Amino acid sequence: MRAIEDQNTGGARKRAQLRVGLEAREVRLPRALSQPQVTSLRPPTTHQQHASVGVLSSHRGESLVRDATNGDVGPPPGQGSGRAPFDARPVAEVVSDRRNLAAVLDTSDDAITTSSLDGIFLSWNRGAEQLYGYTAQEAIGQSLDLISPPGQRATDHLNWDRLLNDEPVRSLETVRETKDGRTVIVSVTRSLILDAGGSVVGVASVGRDITEAKRTQALLAAAHAKAVAASEMKSRFLANMSHEIRTPMNGVLGMTELLLDTELSDDQRELATQVARSGEDMMRIINDILDVSKIEAGRLEIDACDFTIRGTIEQACAVGQLEASAKGVALELQIGEEIPLRAHGDDRRLRQVLRNLVANAVKFTSDGAVTVRVNGRTATGGGTLLQIEVSDTGIGIDSTTLDHMFEAFTQADASTTRRYGGSGLGLAIARDLVALMGGTMGATSRLGEGSTFWFELELADPIDGDEIAGVGA
Repeated sequence: MRAIEDQNTGGARKRAQLRVGLEAREVRLPRALSQPQVTSLRPPTTHQQHASVGVLSSHRGESLVRDATNGDVGPPPGQGSGRAPFDARPVAEVVSDRRNLAAVLDTSDDAITTSSLDGIFLSWNRGAEQLYGYTAQEAIGQSLDLISPPGQRATDHLNWDRLLNDEPVRSLETVRETKDGRTVIVSVTRSLILDAGGSVVGVASVGRDITEAKRTQALLAAAHAKAVAASEMKSRFLANMSHEIRTPMNGVLGMTELLLDTELSDDQRELATQVARSGEDMMRIINDILDVSKIEAGRLEIDACDFTIRGTIEQACAVGQLEASAKGVALELQIGEEIPLRAHGDDRRLRQVLRNLVANAVKFTSDGAVTVRVNGRTATGGGTLLQIEVSDTGIGIDSTTLDHMFEAFTQADASTTRRYGGSGLGLAIARDLVALMGGTMGATSRLGEGSTFWFELELADPIDGDEIAGVGA
């Protein structure tokens, strides 16, 4: 009785194994994979021949997954019935893995192909069909010349030979021709396919259409070049016009100064003085425009020399002192004792920056004071890190406007321009000059409570080696 039961049990086990084996032996894939797929050209090892699967194509183009034992089910050859029963699960897992890989390759938007060593297409996915217009049936068996324009073929053949010689041409941008005669720009990445022994047996290629991207890139480059040319033309125009206007203005100011040295009635002197002030205002605007044009054109240069820090700062504040006194506004200058006597830098541009900040503070302050604070410390690389703040008790700036105050032609609003005047260039020029000298500039402000504009600038030690410590007189 036990022998009969054992026999029945063994028979059931064999039937189950056969049923699983048959299920793993032939599986029809979905229509999405009906075109020939990219397959591994690496031949299976002896062990893999018993446990792996391959992807084959039927004469109708339908993919079939079969086991690598040509339909044999059961124990691998050479194993007797006394060994453990054949387990079909690894076969089913490989079938699933290859099915998933085939689906990924076939549904990719990129054109994925494989070719033999002589450039004959062996596989052609749907992305290649969409890009080049040829179906897999039309492309497989054809050479690379199928999609290579006549004028490009010599270069393509050369690149192919270099690839097989392991030269660095695996990624390139090239021109391809579609079935309907269109020319497209394609980014191609190639990889060599190796067999189990490491020998090259084929080439896998991935192509992506970058025609629109290249066209957009060309349009952007052309637009950028046009904008640069227009900016340079504007800068040259402003520079030329500034020089042309400044020449007669110097004549007007010179003649006005001579006129003021003559005997004039009170009314005449007042009128002549107004002419002189208006001319000086115009000259400042002309100079600002000239500086902006030079900065934009990259032609403004820094002229460094040894100079006295205190003397330069006092000169910059002198003009602002006259304007502040005329408005009844106090101008205070505070220079820290740590400031060295002399330094090396562009004193003329430093004076211009500070003069612009002081003039701006005085202009927008009708009551209270303008305070200039100068501090310093030893810079990391040697020399002096100069820190200058210009604070006022003026009208202040709201946070939204403050973010744009260093842009050219920017003021708080139109009413500010009408009431206080100015071109809106002073702060922009000051920031650019500080940047050219390697420094930084910023500002803080509260509407109705005043503003503080500051900048930091590294100054080198004087080249002549004179005393650099202590407060200058």
